[in-house]
Amino acid sequence: MPENKEIITIFENSRNYTNLTSESTYSLAGALLLSGKYMNDWWEITLSIFLWMSLSFMVISLGATILSLFTLRKHPYVCFIPIPFIIMMFIIPFVFGAPTSMVLALAMYASKNAVSTWYCAIMGIIQTLLIFVTSVTRIHATL
Repeated sequence: MPENKEIITIFENSRNYTNLTSESTYSLAGALLLSGKYMNDWWEITLSIFLWMSLSFMVISLGATILSLFTLRKHPYVCFIPIPFIIMMFIIPFVFGAPTSMVLALAMYASKNAVSTWYCAIMGIIQTLLIFVTSVTRIHATL
């Protein structure tokens, strides 16, 4: 006699992949404000994770830019210091963030469970933190 065991999960249990209609209710504002609907489409999950990764990485990059401007304010070439930070603020999300967001979304899409915008936000912020930790440890390893 098989037992029905309830599995604790971070995904919504009441909504199944097969019960969805073909209309999408996804919006970028819903993903940003964390009030969007649960998502099942690969592209929606990818875009939400990438959006949060880009935003959190932009906050860290702008913080590093402001810190560098403040600490090097008396240097004669201080106006050129923020340029690499600003360039990398756009390059790193597209080089590292987009592929990893696609892979994470593929894993969630393959599970055929609905994913919340909160989960996408957490995954995007974790991506940024891992890139930051990797970057800092690589700099320390070369010293």
